[in-house]
Amino acid sequence: MAKVVISTIYEGRATPIVIYKFSPQKLILLITNKENETRKKTVEDIKSKFGNLLKIELVKTDEFDVAKIAKDVLTAIRKEEGNEIYIHVSEGRKTMMLGAMLAGYAAKNGVRGIYYVREDDNEILSLPLLDFKLNKTKEELLNELANGNKD
Repeated sequence: MAKVVISTIYEGRATPIVIYKFSPQKLILLITNKENETRKKTVEDIKSKFGNLLKIELVKTDEFDVAKIAKDVLTAIRKEEGNEIYIHVSEGRKTMMLGAMLAGYAAKNGVRGIYYVREDDNEILSLPLLDFKLNKTKEELLNELANGNKD
């Protein structure tokens, strides 16, 4: 069983702290699908510092579409089934954080925890894994909304 960290990323200040703390064998970086020089430099930096120590994978998503972000993170979680999965949400847009957290809630049984690194003292906070129980009707309604049905 390998340790996997799924991390939002932007400037790369908090992600190395999480890498040192959890010592994963794999890092999945959740990045915007828009070209961005800061993000590009950060990813190159992370790869140069940690590329020899762990496998690094990029998942591109729409930074403002919370439902797509959640779906993309959930897909990454499911691909890593059987591994210890940690979600890190300190960096990037709030929408990225929200989508990653929602995916963690949806895959609660497959995720060890969701973490946030405080900017002021670098303390790693464990966020609660909430449980959203949906009955069949609510799930069908959400799927209809996700498919664009506004009726």
